[in-house]
Amino acid sequence: MKLFLKYWLVVVVWMVLIFDMSTGVGAPQHSSRILVPILRWFKSNLTYHEIQQANLVVRKCAHLLEYAILAILLCYALRKSSRQQIHGWCWRCAGWAFFLSAAYGLGDEIHQRFVSSRHASIRDVLIDASGAVLGLTILWLCHRAIASTRQEKTAIAPLDPTSIR
Repeated sequence: MKLFLKYWLVVVVWMVLIFDMSTGVGAPQHSSRILVPILRWFKSNLTYHEIQQANLVVRKCAHLLEYAILAILLCYALRKSSRQQIHGWCWRCAGWAFFLSAAYGLGDEIHQRFVSSRHASIRDVLIDASGAVLGLTILWLCHRAIASTRQEKTAIAPLDPTSIR
């Protein structure tokens, strides 16, 4: 139970937030209420078409970001709750994190088919899966950077010829 709370509770909470955004709360008309004043603050003479385009871009970027975060959280939870001690990057964990994120994205779109103010889209499933790939790529790059920094710190310094007697 302690393991679940430590590593998986954050994943479950994030999935609940994604699910909640699949309801009417995440409908385009709700996001535009927030976005339009912000856009008008930057540029007051935006056309209706420009606002709709900006709303679409922001919403698709939100899909990408929320599934990037989900994949990172899943990969971390899978790695930390593994029976083996995994240090560094784990391709198996990343593969499962991608699969679970993409499957959750598909389930999210299926759920949206039954919400009157939303619609399901294969394009959104692909954006969700791309977000998972993006998140895992960022995580992999971070692991590589950390590993190379550790290698540099633990590398044996060359011998100083003057210190040999």
